[in-house]
Amino acid sequence: MEVVASGYQPNWAQIIGMPLAEPMTLVLLRAASIVGRVTFEGEPVSDFLVLYWVDDDSPLQRVYGQDSLDGQFSIRSAPFGRISMMAASADHAESAVQWVTTTSGEESSVDLELLAGAGGGGRVVDGATGVAISSATIELGVSVSNQYLGQRQDPVAVDAGGYFELVAVGAQSASIRVRAPGYVQQMANATFGADGQASFGVISMAKYQTLKVSCSVSDRRITEGLQFWLDGGPTQIAGIPVPETGWLEIDRVAPGHYSLGLLEQSRKQDSIWISDSIWITRHLHPGEDWQVLFPWGGGKSLEIHARMADGSDVPYNATVQLSVSDEADHTITSIHSIPPSGVRLIEGLPDADLLVTFFLEGATLDLARISLAGPGPHSINLVGCEAGLVVKFLGIPAEEYPACRVKIAPVGLKGWVAKLNVNPEGVVRTHVPPTESMAICLIHPSYGFQGAIHPVKSEGEQSIEFEVTDPYSVQIVAQDASGPVSGVKWVLYLAQSQGIHFGVGFTDAEGSTGELLLGEGTFTLTLSRNGYWHVEHDFEVSPPGGRMEFAIRRLGNLAVAVLDGAGNRVPGARLEFENLEYGERVSDWLAKGRLTSEAVQLVSDATGGANLVGLPHGQYRWSCSLPGGTTAGGVCTIPPGEWGQLEIRLEL
Repeated sequence: MEVVASGYQPNWAQIIGMPLAEPMTLVLLRAASIVGRVTFEGEPVSDFLVLYWVDDDSPLQRVYGQDSLDGQFSIRSAPFGRISMMAASADHAESAVQWVTTTSGEESSVDLELLAGAGGGGRVVDGATGVAISSATIELGVSVSNQYLGQRQDPVAVDAGGYFELVAVGAQSASIRVRAPGYVQQMANATFGADGQASFGVISMAKYQTLKVSCSVSDRRITEGLQFWLDGGPTQIAGIPVPETGWLEIDRVAPGHYSLGLLEQSRKQDSIWISDSIWITRHLHPGEDWQVLFPWGGGKSLEIHARMADGSDVPYNATVQLSVSDEADHTITSIHSIPPSGVRLIEGLPDADLLVTFFLEGATLDLARISLAGPGPHSINLVGCEAGLVVKFLGIPAEEYPACRVKIAPVGLKGWVAKLNVNPEGVVRTHVPPTESMAICLIHPSYGFQGAIHPVKSEGEQSIEFEVTDPYSVQIVAQDASGPVSGVKWVLYLAQSQGIHFGVGFTDAEGSTGELLLGEGTFTLTLSRNGYWHVEHDFEVSPPGGRMEFAIRRLGNLAVAVLDGAGNRVPGARLEFENLEYGERVSDWLAKGRLTSEAVQLVSDATGGANLVGLPHGQYRWSCSLPGGTTAGGVCTIPPGEWGQLEIRLEL
């Protein structure tokens, strides 16, 4: 449900499918006003799109101008604070991003100048066969730092060879969306040559597949209330009813990383409304089928005893979340409603250590860890009370508190992050999960990204003083052997923080992240781009900051032919490759899920051949062996963006 009122920022609420004990309350915040003008070479533009946003975590807002005589626009529901704005049109490249600071009672103004575009092109092929996809179409998008924010031109068809050409491409940042019947839509970013022209290179597309899912219920038959959801990946599926057989066949599903869910509609049991759901994060490989157990598929049970610290009943919309990571590092989370009595028996749980979190409307009331090893019975007591960890921020003026964003997470414990705002006293409060130390991270427009690891106690109230210091200016550059690489997605973390990220962005035409303001300490940087190997680097920030260069490698392919001394092809030969730059083996990448068995063959087939697709280019030390003991070895090179050839001769 969305609520809109003149002079206020819009607000949203989720409707809960059960009787409400109290009326729902929605708070609307006052809004600011912005007026502006969109031009090209100083002249007003008649048809345009204006986009604005507050930060990485806020939704993108749009304002359209059509048949405008003066290029003017107005926004009457903008939030207060520092707002990023840009303009786009079908005929010109995007404007530079402008920043506007809105305040109460004053109207802010901005001028957005569209830029002259460049030309650009590329080719679309089938990722499995390399054959051109002549049915593909290209949609040029509004782009910020090579991030696709929406279509701004009519689709352009490729020719019979899969090639395409575009006009009015952004001169420093360009993203496209590629579509083709039967294929998963693909996003691609441009690189820019010395002549200023954009190149999207060869774009490989994957075919959709039919996903077969087997759903099993551990403690009862599947009922009509069970629904299958798929979220967080390239294909979105919302609420497909699971039949009594438990079998689902879902067409047009794209390979990728997902969060899959089984959600049960609210049901009445012993005069109370209850519901259960489970979410699992995992990767869908091409041609793979899934089996899902609900709620967990185990034989253990856990009795929840939850209560509020003031003695009142548990609120109607309180929930308990159980989470664990399995052997494949898939995070499994189940969510269970709690009745007003606070007592709930949850069955079908695994023999594992569980993190149990007591939630109310997104806020953590209590959390604890419990092991279900042993015969049981197992029970846990949860008390809804105020947070026990108090963090006081020092060294920053009080007027800067509203601009602070804080993230806190336990070290060594996945799946729990508190996102907090600093109160007028410069303080945040949160609960402490069962851990020995917490990562505390501050994000501020002027003080940049700062973080530290602090030891904590598992019980009782405790205070931590976080000293905010002047940050250092750091510029990170991603480069390959041929030079800087644009359009690389970068994510910056505090080291050892279990995935608390400070910022996300894309490198510019010089391969740079732009200026980053970082506090002193150790950070983790990940770099990824279509057609490149995903890499992770740890680095230290110390005075005076400055430029830092990190390597990212294009992907290449290798075709292997295994022959005997007479030139006959040898099947069944075992292969191993070690990347000399990273010091890592291809078989280890397969075991960690960084490569798939469909893309990489480490045993020669009936024709003596083996293909390795999508490996970082560079030198590899290879070995080849047969069960009888015959071996060979050497060094080969996988070229960037092409197929290399390796012929192996075994003396049998």
